[in-house]
Amino acid sequence: MELIGKWKVKKTMYPPQDGIKHLTKEELIDLGVYDEDDFKMFDSVVEFKSDGTVATMFQIPAEQIEEAKAEGAPVDENGFICIETSEWKEDGKAYYKLGNEFVTLAFNEEGLLAFAGGMMLLEKWNNSC
Repeated sequence: MELIGKWKVKKTMYPPQDGIKHLTKEELIDLGVYDEDDFKMFDSVVEFKSDGTVATMFQIPAEQIEEAKAEGAPVDENGFICIETSEWKEDGKAYYKLGNEFVTLAFNEEGLLAFAGGMMLLEKWNNSC
């Protein structure tokens, strides 16, 4: 699968009683687990760029965009702000830099891309922003 492009968080790691699982936002809500700060990750987008960089971006609420821009935050026209950049590369396999080392990017059995040390599972996002 082509990595270049934008990816949205589909599932996040959650440690229930019977072992660690990856769950969607809806599944977490159904379990009665709701943490507004933790749920912000579902509003994030990871973009793999052809120049070998990968950016993690968060969408800020529409009512906060102008204020953020006035404070000098690099907010794009769609309300996304880059919070972290790293490197990625391919040589038959794909890798991204996590901390000081490169880790392998892999797809799970659902075709979701494991990212952030497996904490998040991403799906390709076909949004025009």
